[in-house]
Amino acid sequence: SRNRRCPVIFNSKTNKYELISNDLLLRDDICVILAPINADYYQPFDSDVNSNTYKNLTAWAGIAKKLLLWTYMETFDNYMVPYDNFNSIKTNTRLAKENNVIWLYNQSQYDNSNSTAFGHIKAYISARLQWNVDYDVFVLIEEYCNACYKDAAPIMLQILDEYKTWRSYTYYEVGQDGNCHTDPNETHWNYAMLKNWDGLYEKAFAEIEKYKETNVTLYNRVYDALCLERLSCRYLLIDFFDEYYTEEKITEMKNQFRQDAARLKVVNFSEKVALADSLYKNWGLTA
Repeated sequence: SRNRRCPVIFNSKTNKYELISNDLLLRDDICVILAPINADYYQPFDSDVNSNTYKNLTAWAGIAKKLLLWTYMETFDNYMVPYDNFNSIKTNTRLAKENNVIWLYNQSQYDNSNSTAFGHIKAYISARLQWNVDYDVFVLIEEYCNACYKDAAPIMLQILDEYKTWRSYTYYEVGQDGNCHTDPNETHWNYAMLKNWDGLYEKAFAEIEKYKETNVTLYNRVYDALCLERLSCRYLLIDFFDEYYTEEKITEMKNQFRQDAARLKVVNFSEKVALADSLYKNWGLTA
């Protein structure tokens, strides 16, 4: 069961957690899977806001020889919206190592054929940190962007940096928490910022245009990678700020979104809910 409290009490004399009963001792072939689904992943487990999660982690680590940790790094009610766990992913991986975790699963869009909203870059960071928890996350982000976006990397780094700055504002000033089931809404975003990002994607496409003539395979790969991330930006503009566009333009944007999503194999809007069965119906798009 997810994130159940460990059956222990804290012994102040030994400074250790102890089972409330020896009848609860685990066999050697039994593993505990701890899944803190209600944690705030904007901040690491050892922050004040996650005190209960951290106590539970250290308690289970004290009595389980084999501890498995199942964490979360997506907005599961809306895959199109970025979910910022960049601040916590390194510390949480280190805490897993310090607490004898032998298996760590950072759940993302497991049921989607492809992921927008910075999903791939977070998967890269997670994988690298599990090899070496001392890696610098900022260096890993640069590595990924340089490899994935080539000449457009500086633009993508700018978009990501601006997003992280904006997310800090919504967390501390607007009150948007870091739970993975928070339902995003218009107050969590800003039209001018999103419109600027949309323009930056156009500049990013221009930066890779030269590869059309010299390396079409590379061009197509980078082009699709840029289109994949732009899906998130376009969704936010369409769903939250359609009043800034004419009906003709918003229809064009919706149709382009659907075409790109189909080509890039982005099939689900949220956990186990298809784009066709939810978003497209809400947008009034016919089959």
